[in-house]
Amino acid sequence: MPVRSAFYTLGRGPHTGSVAHRIAHILAWPTVAGTEIATRRIVQCLQGPEYRHVVFCRREAETVQSFFRAAAFETVVYDTVDLSYRHPGAFLRTSWRLARQLRQLGIDLVHCSDLLAGLRAAPAARLARLPVICHIRNPHPHIARHDKPVLWAVDRFIFVSRDAWSAFDYAVPASRGSVVYDGIETTPVDRHAARRQLLESFAFPPDARLVGMIGRLAPQKDYTTFLKAAGRVVGDYPSARFLVIGDHTGNEAFRSYHEELLHLIRALGLGDHVVFTGFRDDVPKVLSGLDVFVLCSHFEGLPLVILEAMAQQTPVIATAVGGIPEIVFDGETGLLHRHADAEHLASQILRVLSAKALSEHLAMAGQRLVEERFTFRRFAADMDAVYRRMLGPGRLGPPAGGTTEA
Repeated sequence: MPVRSAFYTLGRGPHTGSVAHRIAHILAWPTVAGTEIATRRIVQCLQGPEYRHVVFCRREAETVQSFFRAAAFETVVYDTVDLSYRHPGAFLRTSWRLARQLRQLGIDLVHCSDLLAGLRAAPAARLARLPVICHIRNPHPHIARHDKPVLWAVDRFIFVSRDAWSAFDYAVPASRGSVVYDGIETTPVDRHAARRQLLESFAFPPDARLVGMIGRLAPQKDYTTFLKAAGRVVGDYPSARFLVIGDHTGNEAFRSYHEELLHLIRALGLGDHVVFTGFRDDVPKVLSGLDVFVLCSHFEGLPLVILEAMAQQTPVIATAVGGIPEIVFDGETGLLHRHADAEHLASQILRVLSAKALSEHLAMAGQRLVEERFTFRRFAADMDAVYRRMLGPGRLGPPAGGTTEA
């Protein structure tokens, strides 16, 4: 049976009564990183009488399952394969199985957490006659030709920034797309206590200047530029310490990149200046203890961790790529540096470390931006508006608040 025509052969039962709508969140990766953290936040902000959430994790993704179960969220496992047009049988079979799971669990809406999840699960959602959302969290300027036909199964795309939408290599009209900026809870943390704990945890000298970067150890994050900049900063600030905060053991690619970075650290003579902390679940506290937060990625959609740093009054320096300039206004809410330019990054770090007035200005302006435009409450209202649109008029009560959905 042709792939497209098969998607309409499995009927869907009616939604029963006034019980909460059940939302399936499809996760496609085996480890915990930004996508999984962002998904958990969506579940947290919309958990209530109107919505019930079920998190679908790959069978082998035990760390992802544990991440959601630790927060008391319902999880199920599913199987997935890539679509092969020459041999579509395996993809069709796994899609049918996932469609049956969705129906058996009474799902009303399928929310694919990123592009890969959309490619793997959107056809199954269509088999189950369910509306499908696909969240686009990174720019995708080159989508494989054989993947594009699968994207017709997505009813609506959510982009984390305007840049992510403009860079998406698949035509999405306004009727199928929205920009929904992220938002966070601004939980205050005692910065002095957080700094003291970091110093003690890693046996740093009391006068250490702490520069940190948070993200999984993937080449996308360009830790190479971060470490080369560190080598230049240490020349002016021998007490500077650099924290690499993120998973470096979750898969072979992370471990391989970690080894590359260790070789670079030895070559730069930074062995006493760089610490790999691994994955941390206390990111706000870590950010509060830093003098400077850096994100020097090759590409990004709109990194939540920048908003988290701003919320904790930590000065931000980030690469001028993707959606980052939509929140980091150079010289105002943070500093930008040129892509893959270690010299420029080092000079920006030194500016912040050596100028207390600039550091304080960036910290206060960044926090003010989050409080005015990127709150958790506003993000919840925006996501609620998208869900209501997908579930149809009359299915839910009036919205909880205003929306900035674009």
